[in-house]
Amino acid sequence: MTTILAADIGGTKTLLRLSAVSGNTHHTLFQEHYESQRYSGFSELLEHFLGLTAASGHLPPAVSCLAVAGPVSADGRSAIVTNLPWRLDSDILSAQLAGNPVLLINDFFAVACALPALPAGKFVTLQAGVFNAAAPRFVIGAGTGLGMATLIPLQQGWRVLPSEGGHSDFAPTSILQQQLTRFLSADSGRVSCEMLLSGQGLINLDRFFCHLTTEHHDATSRLPHDSAVQITHSAQRGDKQATQAVQLFSSMLGSTAGNCALLTLPFGGLYIAGGIAPKILPWLTDGRFLNALLDKGKMSSLLTGIPVHIITDPEIGLEGALCYAMANEEYQ
Repeated sequence: MTTILAADIGGTKTLLRLSAVSGNTHHTLFQEHYESQRYSGFSELLEHFLGLTAASGHLPPAVSCLAVAGPVSADGRSAIVTNLPWRLDSDILSAQLAGNPVLLINDFFAVACALPALPAGKFVTLQAGVFNAAAPRFVIGAGTGLGMATLIPLQQGWRVLPSEGGHSDFAPTSILQQQLTRFLSADSGRVSCEMLLSGQGLINLDRFFCHLTTEHHDATSRLPHDSAVQITHSAQRGDKQATQAVQLFSSMLGSTAGNCALLTLPFGGLYIAGGIAPKILPWLTDGRFLNALLDKGKMSSLLTGIPVHIITDPEIGLEGALCYAMANEEYQ
């Protein structure tokens, strides 16, 4: 029996879990949820967590795997949180953890690691497709940022290909989206996918539709919301601009997921993850997401064969980090 620390470190929230592991089985000893922006860095947050686990009688973990919402260096020894001024260094963190090894991986790398063991009831299927166990799986998800990763089956096990594709250029597919791109580029210049398909993206969309209603002297005009949570709640109450924002968000996420499907041909499954998807599930399951995903001209019929699922498990990043640590030679 040994202990593993898994973490899912994001721009909005950070989850930490200490697990007892024996062979291929594990159970949770201690878990905490933190608001990331309340801490100057991950080391400060980790110190608080270790204090709580020590008070409960637990020793420092034998190995830690930290899933980070941002790029990890080529040697795997450092990482930057894209939407926070945090830099993680595995050597510094190892010293804080009694000299035990620390593994740094991208957060969507972690999500991809969890896909093979994702249980029924933790996802909603939009399209059954024709499942092929020997084909890649692809995951894309919107939260504080826009993450992506590909899972490649090997003869023994899996290989994950991380990605920073969320920062690729946004390609409008309608007159309305062209207007949106011009609206954002007036302030920002280049418009990336993440600027639209993330929490900040929802805020940008809401701001855009509020701008349009003001321009047209619409009686429903209001000031823009300043958080994605406000927008999703307003959409659920039938607010016009918030509903338009969520509807367009769903279509653009579908279109972007379809582009990624063309690149990776994930007949093992295309998965939608991230914190936003479960909050806008009615707009992802009403047809607009899948219609946009399949709207690829000559390749539309090909994409109907890809299984498409929406992940509803908020702790899948933790699960993936734990899976990776258990499979890693540092643990063995």
